[in-house]
Amino acid sequence: MPVAAKQRKAALGLGRELVDAVPRHRLLTFASAVSFRALVAFVPLTLLALGILGAIGRADLWTKSIAPAIRPRVSGPVFHGIDYSVKRIFASDKGSLITLASALVLWHMTAAVATVMETLNRIHEVEDKRRWRKLLVALALAAATSLCLVGAFLIVLVAPKAGSGSGAVHFLLGVGRWLIAAALLMLAIALLVRYAPAEHPRPRWASAGSIAIVAAWIVLSLVFRVWMTSLSNFKNGIGLLTGFLVLGAYLYLSVFVFILGVQLDELLRNRQERG
Repeated sequence: MPVAAKQRKAALGLGRELVDAVPRHRLLTFASAVSFRALVAFVPLTLLALGILGAIGRADLWTKSIAPAIRPRVSGPVFHGIDYSVKRIFASDKGSLITLASALVLWHMTAAVATVMETLNRIHEVEDKRRWRKLLVALALAAATSLCLVGAFLIVLVAPKAGSGSGAVHFLLGVGRWLIAAALLMLAIALLVRYAPAEHPRPRWASAGSIAIVAAWIVLSLVFRVWMTSLSNFKNGIGLLTGFLVLGAYLYLSVFVFILGVQLDELLRNRQERG
């Protein structure tokens, strides 16, 4: 059989295994549970990001970049309410705000990570006998994942403004910020994939599943950004409801892509061990 035909047959077989694993491991159910936790954690994560922006003296990013993008999409009273709330956040005690937001983020992200741990155990088909150690691992992973997510967001937002005085520096920061953000996402994925399940798989810094996860996240984020900047309209009740539904769908698809990528890596690992 020609090499191309063998590769095509292997790819089709892998695809069938991946499709069969979705109902067998209840991946859609776990994706719903994790995305719900992520949606709840979205509010304190936003509060934490705003608190950090205020603490590092970059509140101007709200008035010069974020607020002008929001103003045309919402009604006047809604924008004034959002603008007033954000400015109150910037004017508040940064230490207390960051502490409170960090505690809320850690609480909700720990619950999300615990669900991820159960999901990965199901994918790897292992029984988790950890007790208090499982809680400690979930706390540590929640803290590390939150730092990676907030760090990626702040780097993408702040880096272009840091090099605004020089065209070359601005260009390098504008391109490099996405590479750094992608590296932080890869780090978060690597930590979860390595330490969340009860039995740790062999570490691989670059895997097919991890690369697919980051690539799909970038595509989903770009589509979500296009919708937010070009198609969304929050000036009426239907627009607000649609925005909430689209945000929920974005989080759900992001989580499902992550779970599917881990499942893909597990299938490839099993094939390699059998071969």
